[in-house]
Amino acid sequence: MAELTVVLMCHNRPLLAVGAIRSILAQSNGNFRFLVSDNSSNHELKKIVDSDFPTLEYISWFPGLPDFFTHFNTMIRKVDTPLVVMFHDDDRLEPDYVKRILELYHEMPYVAGIGTNCFQIDGRGERVPGDLWFESPNATEVFSDPKGLVLRQLKLDLGRAAPFSNYAYNLNVVKDPTLDLSKGRNYCDVSFLAGILRFGPIIWINEPLASVRVHDSNIGSDSGVRDYKAFLTWIRLEFGNAISRTSVDEYRWPRVYFSSAKRKRYSFAAIKYLLFAFPRLMVCSRSFRGKIFKKLFAQ
Repeated sequence: MAELTVVLMCHNRPLLAVGAIRSILAQSNGNFRFLVSDNSSNHELKKIVDSDFPTLEYISWFPGLPDFFTHFNTMIRKVDTPLVVMFHDDDRLEPDYVKRILELYHEMPYVAGIGTNCFQIDGRGERVPGDLWFESPNATEVFSDPKGLVLRQLKLDLGRAAPFSNYAYNLNVVKDPTLDLSKGRNYCDVSFLAGILRFGPIIWINEPLASVRVHDSNIGSDSGVRDYKAFLTWIRLEFGNAISRTSVDEYRWPRVYFSSAKRKRYSFAAIKYLLFAFPRLMVCSRSFRGKIFKKLFAQ
């Protein structure tokens, strides 16, 4: 019997979903259940699956569940294997992903979740030159408390955390996993991960076992001020002063930078940040200085 289910969550991106399907079918270890969950508002992916992948397990939610979060919560409760991966239709699994996840699960059956490093790919599916998604001096990082995980997400927020799409969750350990929009809106993936740490540790492995696409229709790309402020509110309520102002301001930097660049103007909040937070970070945060110098010399 399979120990792992890969759920491919799809929404109105049939051509990208085909690439994800092919990457999942190309796994070096085929001992897993593969379920395509289609939350599209049309039948385009269904036509492709019926024609090219007729033996796949396929569910259509047409005309559609309300949003990604409802889709995630609905599908994760349908899984009956010990492990589940809630994969996204715009990303790809590398060939040894399933093999390595099962090996790690057998070595550490007590873990709540396993995240992996990955390659970045652009909208055309080409690898983005440069570093992997996150940087670690160790083959494996272990998180056993929510504060440590949240700090890692905050400090390396320029795309330097294990991506949410390629986590494997251990349902033998984690009970009733639920994405809760009230805990950070579009950034509730972090509160979700912090929550499952109540059941066991989360590990990140430094091997790039997936390819994650960076493009304008990512949930993160659609997120705005209300989303990241809701996330910061959750941090304040959950951790109080245990999470420093410097860490929070490091997190805010890419949002100020990218939102200002997108609008081609600086808002009052952005100007205030640049006047007060930016100088403090340049003095207090070595990692922030490194990011800035790296950006400057990369130009």
